[in-house]
Amino acid sequence: MRIALGCCAIALVLACYRYVPASLDVVPSGSAVRATLSTEAQLALRDSLGLRRQTVQGTLVERDGDRLLLAVRTDAAEWRAGAPALYQRIAVTPRDVLQVEVKRLQRGRTAGLLAVLAAAATISVIELIRRGNPGTPSSGGGGPPE
Repeated sequence: MRIALGCCAIALVLACYRYVPASLDVVPSGSAVRATLSTEAQLALRDSLGLRRQTVQGTLVERDGDRLLLAVRTDAAEWRAGAPALYQRIAVTPRDVLQVEVKRLQRGRTAGLLAVLAAAATISVIELIRRGNPGTPSSGGGGPPE
């Protein structure tokens, strides 16, 4: 049952959100973002923090003049299933960010997925009720009484 709930939760998260391109100037602090960094920024972060990806996902924490502070997921070498994600804050300039995308909720897909999950839950409950109440018991084989 836990596995089924976990799979449903993953499906909800994956199906309900998508990243849409945005202009860096209008992305508010606190937004979930995916940013593609310049080669220079990526190399600097790799050398200083061990961050090995050119595209990072995280949160725009703060915008301060010519500096952006992003909280991004670390490249954990010994990541294990069930282990909490580790985040680190990185400072980059707006010119270090080649492309930025903002995480947005897809209302239509979310509603459709919720409808499918509700239908599946309803069918499961009906099946459980039927199994718990199989009907009237038979009267001993149908032969003449002795």
